[in-house]
Amino acid sequence: MKKQLPLMLCMAFLLFAGKANSQNEDRPWLLGFGIHFVDYTSVDPMFEGLYDTKDFNSVPGISKLDIGRSLSKAFTLELSLAAATVNKSGDRTSGTEFFADVDLLGKFNFINKTKCWFDPYIAVGPGYSKYDTEGSLSLNAGIGSNFWLSNGVGVRAQTMYNASSSEAVGDYFHHTLGLVLRFGTGKDTDKDGVVDKEDKCPTVAGIEKLSGCPDKDGDGVADMDDACPEIKGLAALKGCPDGDGDGIADKDDSCPELAGLAELNGCPDKDADGIADKDDKCPELKGLAAMSGCPDTDGDGIADPNDQCPKEKGTSAMAGCPDRDGDGVADKDDKCPDVIGLKTNNGCPAMDVEVIAKISFAAKAIQFETGKDVIKKASHAKLDTVVNIMKKYQFTSWSIEGHTDNTGNAAKNLQLSKDRAASVKKYFVNQGIDAGRLTSEGYGDTKPIGDNKTSKGRAENRRVEIKLNE
Repeated sequence: MKKQLPLMLCMAFLLFAGKANSQNEDRPWLLGFGIHFVDYTSVDPMFEGLYDTKDFNSVPGISKLDIGRSLSKAFTLELSLAAATVNKSGDRTSGTEFFADVDLLGKFNFINKTKCWFDPYIAVGPGYSKYDTEGSLSLNAGIGSNFWLSNGVGVRAQTMYNASSSEAVGDYFHHTLGLVLRFGTGKDTDKDGVVDKEDKCPTVAGIEKLSGCPDKDGDGVADMDDACPEIKGLAALKGCPDGDGDGIADKDDSCPELAGLAELNGCPDKDADGIADKDDKCPELKGLAAMSGCPDTDGDGIADPNDQCPKEKGTSAMAGCPDRDGDGVADKDDKCPDVIGLKTNNGCPAMDVEVIAKISFAAKAIQFETGKDVIKKASHAKLDTVVNIMKKYQFTSWSIEGHTDNTGNAAKNLQLSKDRAASVKKYFVNQGIDAGRLTSEGYGDTKPIGDNKTSKGRAENRRVEIKLNE
């Protein structure tokens, strides 16, 4: 059984080695010292009274020295020097012999926590033992643990089994209880002064305050965490700049030079209508999204800037204006807004040529007393005909023009023509025609239609004309 123990411990090592993780990469060197106890009496039968202190043999004071070096994440190589005064039978009264032991041990830690205070391990390795005058090679296997009180100071408890090649030396257990110190500098792959264990970027040279990671733009944000590693920025924005100071990184800001709102991708909205000024056709007026940020006061679906009648509900065909009679002429331009008319006639229906001719004929038949603006009674019937037509065509407006021949004083003739046109207008108004539909003017002898050298021509020139306004 005792010869099989080292083999069993080696097999245990193989099971744990794959999961092992060195606790000392940052401090690879280890120095241990303490008390070393040798126990021959617990070997046969195996483990009987293993930790019975009555069987322990040791040299008073410090009798054990360990020097170790971490070689990888899983493996530590350690040289142990130990001494004791030993009596194999455990009976110290019958005399003791000097005992010395030198071991080269491979130790494997198997707890995966870098800062764990409990640091157990298994150990296997060759050694050389000397008992009295006899010496022999040996194979060691055992277990132990470091209990770290701080980052560099701990307590060690260890038990090893030594299988000796010499019957004179024999097999034995030896126990250690003492202090361990770890020190030194760990592996630094990128040579940036931060050991790999503490380096978040172990293969790229960086700076200590960023745990060994680089910061190309010098903004205090490690490149690995920097969304804008080439441009100096803010930590709050993952290393990206914010030129307008609105809390939105320039790379995500649709208006990087103007402070704006997060909900509008960093763009301002002066009128607070929810539409960014850059997209708002009316940035100073609160409007609707459907109107590109412009208001629609009359609610006709046409934005006020494009609405020729912004306070009256209209149609797009009429540029936002109403068209009550539906004749295609907006009410504002329709001289007959309640009567279907023609676009060519300002929204009014066209008058028959016969009607216009009748008015013209009646106007030419109007007679005045000689040299006066008094209308003869014989002309009233003709004028009443015109009045009836005007009343029928309420949407029309008329110009009344007075003319004379060139007989006599021109200035007097001009005044007379004005007075006669005014008399006709007055007659129409007295018959119920709205004065707003009528204008009157006199032109004297300036617009003759006949030859003033003949009596017939002068008679043609003395006239009143009633014209339909376009």
